[in-house]
Amino acid sequence: MSSLPSHRVLRAAFAVALVVGLAACKPDSDGGGATLRVDSVGDGGRAETLMRQQALDVTSQGLVQFDAAGQTVPGLATSWRIADDGLSVIFRLRAAKWSDGRPVTAEQVVLSFQRLLAPASRSTLKPLLGRIVNAPQVASGRLAPRTLGISAPVNNIVEIRLSAPMPELLQLLALPDATVRRSGGNAPVNGAFLRDTGETAVPDQQRFKRNPDFHAADSVKLGALNLTATADPTAAVARFTRDATDVVVGGGIGSLGEVRALTKPATLHVEPVRGVYGYVANVRSGPLADVRVRTALAMAIDREALVRRLFTADDVPPLAALLPDSLVAAPVQPSWSHLSVEERLASARALLADAGYGPDRPLTVNLRLPAGRGHAVVAAAVAADWQALGVETKTLAEPDAAYTRAMAAGDFDLAVVERASPVDTPWALLAPLGCAARIGGYCNKDADALVAAALTVKDPPKRVEALGQAQSLMLIDTPMISLFVPVRWSLVSPQVSGWVDNPGGHHPLARLTKNQRRRLIN
Repeated sequence: MSSLPSHRVLRAAFAVALVVGLAACKPDSDGGGATLRVDSVGDGGRAETLMRQQALDVTSQGLVQFDAAGQTVPGLATSWRIADDGLSVIFRLRAAKWSDGRPVTAEQVVLSFQRLLAPASRSTLKPLLGRIVNAPQVASGRLAPRTLGISAPVNNIVEIRLSAPMPELLQLLALPDATVRRSGGNAPVNGAFLRDTGETAVPDQQRFKRNPDFHAADSVKLGALNLTATADPTAAVARFTRDATDVVVGGGIGSLGEVRALTKPATLHVEPVRGVYGYVANVRSGPLADVRVRTALAMAIDREALVRRLFTADDVPPLAALLPDSLVAAPVQPSWSHLSVEERLASARALLADAGYGPDRPLTVNLRLPAGRGHAVVAAAVAADWQALGVETKTLAEPDAAYTRAMAAGDFDLAVVERASPVDTPWALLAPLGCAARIGGYCNKDADALVAAALTVKDPPKRVEALGQAQSLMLIDTPMISLFVPVRWSLVSPQVSGWVDNPGGHHPLARLTKNQRRRLIN
């Protein structure tokens, strides 16, 4: 009869079994950290734009950057000092390196900004950085790039000089377009990740691997990133529900209802943005060329009832002004905003009658919509309000490419606009209403001059006054009909941590972590 094995033998056998078991499993990434898969969605090319911004954000750093909560924190600069008059900001650079091992210098920072503000640059930041000394002249080609008010007095110091105080400067410098880059398509980078040039099985996907030369490489927990642009939000939601992607970003009003129905509440994040959703008017031709018609249509909409019917009240605030409360302390309201719904309808009928419309000559307006069921639902609710005036609304929902072409050609009476400011400043929302943009043919030179004055004046009360006067002139013209403050939605897997909702929608991917799932090796 054999004897029972000793305790020492049993412990040895258990240790061997444990090692074999662990060897039979491996994590979902072999690069020292999990792979985060991110889908960007959006119409009119917005998905591709968002993916490009994410790629810039993970491969390059700015002087400052956003943390997970959307607050500005040190980036390439370890510290900064703002002059008492607000007209100079001095940044001290850290000892950072490019991915080729060379140091990041202050002169390279200056050259990067000169390229950003050059006439050939298409960056949307150019008009927002117009208070940097000589920036407008450099952007237009009237002055040489070397005259830009950004200099490198010593190798680790960068100074930015301003023509007027710019409280939002640090937020702008944290945006992806303001990251510091060297020229050339395959230039070395200074961010947390490097582009992975290996083959990918997913069309239009961009892959990235961790950058060992990044100055804060130890803080990056992800091993790799896969970015995919998906114009169709429904397709991205389907990928998320079958665990083919970890994060979906960039969703808007058009698909909010569908994503609520298709996903678990715990994974859906809805963030109000600093922006406006409404309809831009064609003031050049057609019935909306008459300001009386535009004003009547704006007055007739019961915005409070609309958002109560269609959305969660806390998610989507109604908006009749051109700017939301989150961007200005006291946005200027339309002159009719204090009237009751019944009083507004009576005034709107009188305006339409004065413009020549009534039972014998009913008004018909054509409203263009981008793809997305949510846009159609909002349009139907607005059309019901306009029906009370005897106005017929014909909606045309079309694919993104066709919608974009129609907008560029001015082929509309009214068309959906959904705008958001990336930082705490109203300029990004006022610029599309300026003469340089001429969207829908609109241009008010007096309002333009007031906006320009508000940008350059150094006295804060005078800046507020000029901005308020500009809004008042635009509201009289009614170049667009505001409806509500829009939202952005995102989907985040329970496996992902570090995500913090914030009004700017700033979610630096390099700061996220993902729990690694272990899979059995066959």
